[in-house]
Amino acid sequence: MDDTMAYPLITCFLYGAVKNREGNPIPDLTAVGVDADKDKPGVRELKEWVGLMEFVRSFPGTDSNGLPEIPASDRARQGRMAAKVSYSPVYLLSRGTFVTWGAFNALLLLITLLALLVVVILVKLQPRRCPAKT
Repeated sequence: MDDTMAYPLITCFLYGAVKNREGNPIPDLTAVGVDADKDKPGVRELKEWVGLMEFVRSFPGTDSNGLPEIPASDRARQGRMAAKVSYSPVYLLSRGTFVTWGAFNALLLLITLLALLVVVILVKLQPRRCPAKT
């Protein structure tokens, strides 16, 4: 695989441009794509799922169904990455992108508008007090 292609295309959405490993924008993606068939002219981009399927096909098939079996060493966690589940706003927003902050601000605006609506409804439902006659 070409080592200049470091991030998937989602970085284009999140950060505005596809960047290489050093963080420099890549102006022409066809120049850094991996050619699936080098014998034919032009670039036929190799998709990530094709590489994954070829890797899975390399596993030996041990039962009668003919499908490759994932080795036991690859089925379990290997301890390289631990998921930390947390609903703490500080943790969720600490390294957030503009998508995260946009969703947070939209939620904050929605909560503020709902609170304002509740206050307006409560004020409208209160009985009006007439001034006492003297």
